[in-house]
Amino acid sequence: MNNVMLKKIVGEWIWFPCDPDRNESNIFFRNDFSLNETPGKAEIWISVKTDFHLFVNGRHCAASSVANPTDNQYAFLFDITYLVQIGVNQIAVHAFNANAPLSGNIQENGGMWLQLHIDDVPTLWTDKNWLCFQALCYQKTGLKRAIGASEIEKIDFQKYPLHWKTAPLEKLDDLLENPEDEYDLNLFWHHPKIIERVKKGRYTLETTPETIDMFEPCPWKELISAGQYLPSYLVLWVEFNSIMKQNGLGVFMAETYVYVPTNETHLAELFSDRPYQLFVNDQEVSCRGKNDWKEYDEPALCSKHFLEIRGCRGCSVEMTLFEGWNRIVLFKDCSAWNTGIMLRWTDLKRDKIHVMQAPQVTSAEGWNITGPLQTPFSLVSPAISTESLPCEHYSMTRNYPPDVSVYLDSCVFNAAGAERLKQQDEPHFVGNKEYLVFDFKKTLLGYAELKIQGSKGDVVDIVCGEQMVDGEVIAYTGGRRNLSTVILSGMVDEWLSTSVQGFRYVMVLARKVTGVVTLEKVQARVPSQNIPPAGSFRCSNEVLNRIWDVGVETLSSTVRCCFLDAPCRDQAQFIADAMIQSWAVYHLNGSFALVEKAIEGFAHTQLETGEINSISPSGIFQVLPDYSLLWIVWLHRHILYTGNKAMLKKLFPVLKKLLQFYNYQAVTPEGPLPDMRDYHGTYCFLDHADIDRKGVCTGLNAIYCRALISAVYLAELIDRHECAQAWKRRAALVSTQMRQLTWDEQKGLFADSYHLDGTRSTQYSWQTNVLAIYGGIAKTENFGPIWNLLFTEEEPYERFAAGEFNNPYFKFFILESAFALGLNVWAMHLIRYYWGTMLEAGATSWWELFDPTGTEQSLRLISKCHGYAVSPNIYFISELVGIRPAEPGMKRVYFNPLPGEVTWVNAFVPTPHGRILVKWEMDDNRNLSVFISSNTPLEVIPVISAKLVESIELNVGENVTVLAQEE
Repeated sequence: MNNVMLKKIVGEWIWFPCDPDRNESNIFFRNDFSLNETPGKAEIWISVKTDFHLFVNGRHCAASSVANPTDNQYAFLFDITYLVQIGVNQIAVHAFNANAPLSGNIQENGGMWLQLHIDDVPTLWTDKNWLCFQALCYQKTGLKRAIGASEIEKIDFQKYPLHWKTAPLEKLDDLLENPEDEYDLNLFWHHPKIIERVKKGRYTLETTPETIDMFEPCPWKELISAGQYLPSYLVLWVEFNSIMKQNGLGVFMAETYVYVPTNETHLAELFSDRPYQLFVNDQEVSCRGKNDWKEYDEPALCSKHFLEIRGCRGCSVEMTLFEGWNRIVLFKDCSAWNTGIMLRWTDLKRDKIHVMQAPQVTSAEGWNITGPLQTPFSLVSPAISTESLPCEHYSMTRNYPPDVSVYLDSCVFNAAGAERLKQQDEPHFVGNKEYLVFDFKKTLLGYAELKIQGSKGDVVDIVCGEQMVDGEVIAYTGGRRNLSTVILSGMVDEWLSTSVQGFRYVMVLARKVTGVVTLEKVQARVPSQNIPPAGSFRCSNEVLNRIWDVGVETLSSTVRCCFLDAPCRDQAQFIADAMIQSWAVYHLNGSFALVEKAIEGFAHTQLETGEINSISPSGIFQVLPDYSLLWIVWLHRHILYTGNKAMLKKLFPVLKKLLQFYNYQAVTPEGPLPDMRDYHGTYCFLDHADIDRKGVCTGLNAIYCRALISAVYLAELIDRHECAQAWKRRAALVSTQMRQLTWDEQKGLFADSYHLDGTRSTQYSWQTNVLAIYGGIAKTENFGPIWNLLFTEEEPYERFAAGEFNNPYFKFFILESAFALGLNVWAMHLIRYYWGTMLEAGATSWWELFDPTGTEQSLRLISKCHGYAVSPNIYFISELVGIRPAEPGMKRVYFNPLPGEVTWVNAFVPTPHGRILVKWEMDDNRNLSVFISSNTPLEVIPVISAKLVESIELNVGENVTVLAQEE
């Protein structure tokens, strides 16, 4: 935080003691301030541990869910001058705390700090005089959106304090009129608890590394689908919430019987966020987490695959039922609140199987449930029966499916009557079991907002997603739930999603309404883009211009004080993704401080062993060795662009310790790395593909060599010559041993790995061989022959990349290698073909996976806005425009353009000291005219091909000095 802020900081961290049965809490805060005259400037500093919405005089003006990557806490600054008025002004904050380890947040107790400055004078701050309200209208669901995410949202507006943002403070307790609950203290406003003094607490504050703009409404563009939805496929479910409320947590059991007239085998998917074991006729048919069920308890540090979302993704079950009655027994670990489990049949229509509490036709429908059992989860068996145990009855008829996201996937969406529903002007009306789909035309990272009115108790579901198939927005994709639920009050209710979401579509479903529901407003709240980017690019090829623009759009939804993988995935910062995104951000925004904060954030995660987390900030720990090593490559790039030796010296011990750790892990001292899956519980990622990573993996060791080479450069830069020599020697030893182990002279390729049993892998993936070039494992004389085996001069340019796992992430390594080999024209052709074909397929932001030769790629259930896909924005500047650093800090740059691919270029290139303007144009006679200017002193080293030297006219601005020509 800057010094001005530190001198003026006042106030205290405040919170409200919450329901101990809840992890997540929603707290409303209120206070007023008065003004006698219109101020010149009014600013609010605010910090909340997980997420918040800020309102001034009833108007929403700010929100954030960005975690600080260090132990400090981000303080966000918002200018509210345009909102304040003479007289009384109301400040209202909806603060949310997950109090759980999330992909993008560490686990923390709740807390809020706020400070109002009027003309730079502290005027109001958080203390015990504020009022707060525990918003129990946000109901506990226990269903996470995904592993590493918060719970899905369900709000009962019948218990919502209407007008709480603007009501006079003395009237706040009158906002809820519920006679039967008049003695419930949760329905009253209280003074908060002081957690700690902001100056003394360990949560010291610092400003964000980039400006946070106001959040403004973004309207939908088209009402794209409408109709009715009805259940189609058979779904069975049971949950233990009611019995848990009485008996507490533990292991619970459910038992039921089904009758079939003949022997039958059916396929189903089973969904459960918690460990379970399922038996049919005493035979186990599905089990998850029995032998390692503590994995699902989400400790703060664990080496398991938390981000693979194994716990949320459906598990295929083959269920054989015999003629007559069949006994189904389920055991469930209910050591956390989410206790639901669902079976969704893929080959049976609804009403084909009925569950009965006893094996007789006169029995009641449903399940017998009991627990908690004395038997631990690891020892349960079908020998346990509910006959001798105290039971409750669970009826599916009386209880709606607990996981509505999964349930909707069993429904049929019918567009019949769509013309009646698809009205172009608001308000819109939707009846029972009807739905509407609103299209925003691009993936957004923000907050969905609805103004809605229906009868008291009406239930409406809202699906915010980026996948739509046959008019239905998919509510459950890849283990992620995209659904929220609102229960209407009978008044006009305004719903604003609590947590930030990624979505392109908003689907509103009237699940249970008595008449019609009126949608007065459907919109999104996203950060405004008032500040133009410092960098720009335009050229004579419109396809390349569109590729640049879609890259900008992708960055706008994946960069928010850190580099997010995707709005609709983990919303977390991964090393490899951020490395690519940050390089593109250099050229677009010049946000060098943002990149520095990200790199330092990963350094902050370093364990005592030396390993660093592949995600940061995060409440979970995941080791990906190739990502950890790419952190060094990323640091190298950043120092080359910024020349920040102070940062390098600060992080050098982290770099050194990381390389010590990997040397310790090597199969021999200063030798190659094994896959390390036994040590870490994971293995190197490399690419979305079938690569043999077992044993000594070629791709991992190629990245290891690249990291060592980067470390050598960084060590030399700060005169750590002894380290540079050691790492240079190690890189040579590793590359030599890898050639001995995995190079196949006859094939002219590297095998994927060398197995520890002494055999070489039979797989020779193209990814492995690209990485062998990228990391310098391959000999120089083999670069060309390897490349020619993998790539062609005609579309699609890649011999082996086609298929479902074809993706823009690994294209980064292809392009890096191609430009390093001088294959600039080929690389630009690949960009134009691959990303241009994605444009033709309908991309408005770049997709996670894309195969140009595949069909109906736009229908794939993948992320449609993925940050790692922005490589073209890197190379348009560094290779086509031709500006890249010649020395750390970019006070001296190379100018090495690529005329011929386009006839003219016009670009602004940000640097840490200013920005460079580059214009060049080639006429019909191949004469090249160039103009370079800068608003700060700049030295330019031309690198022009011999055939262009005689025809170039180079003009420069007054701050620019041209040095000797290089070829």
